[in-house]
Amino acid sequence: MITRKAGNYYTSKSRRLLKQMDQFLSLLKKHLVEKYGEARAASIRQETLTEYEKIIPALPDIGGKENPLIQNLIQSASALALYRVLKSRPRFAGAPLRGVHKMIRRAELVEAPRTLRQAQGAR
Repeated sequence: MITRKAGNYYTSKSRRLLKQMDQFLSLLKKHLVEKYGEARAASIRQETLTEYEKIIPALPDIGGKENPLIQNLIQSASALALYRVLKSRPRFAGAPLRGVHKMIRRAELVEAPRTLRQAQGAR
């Protein structure tokens, strides 16, 4: 594992990571609006971006772009931010993790561009 000084790799990329997270949340918007309505969905989006911004500096250094698994860590951090925000919502109480996973999968398979779905092995 590559070890770097405290100047966190992710912090230096935080603007780009937040933009990617916002795009990810755009894929989920339809599903969030269905469950919570327009106003709450907008609130969830903002809270999730804020939570993700808090998570970024805490991500462990696994080698930056030299590590081919970096996207897995970043995607997991995105899901964690959404999970933390949704777990307190009544409609996710009881099974928040399953609900987040289901919402993400549905958005990826339905809302993502076809080329992205094909690259991930979906049709």
